[in-house]
Amino acid sequence: MKKLFIGIDVSKDVFDYYCLDQENKIVLRGKADNAKEGIKEFCKLINTRKGYSFWIFMEHTKYYDSLLARRDINTII
Repeated sequence: MKKLFIGIDVSKDVFDYYCLDQENKIVLRGKADNAKEGIKEFCKLINTRKGYSFWIFMEHTKYYDSLLARRDINTII
């Protein structure tokens, strides 16, 4: 299975993301609202990439990353 590396920069209202494949090519990038609907749309978008395992990287921002980092993110989606 191919790897998709997802870097996320989190702020209070939005998060920016870049998705790189194993050849360091940007396959997705964008910005989403740092709220349930924005996270839901982001998850739908990355799940369109079939055949990839996701490796997600983001900084800890005290509490701005809390929704995105939830282990039970499926309850949001």
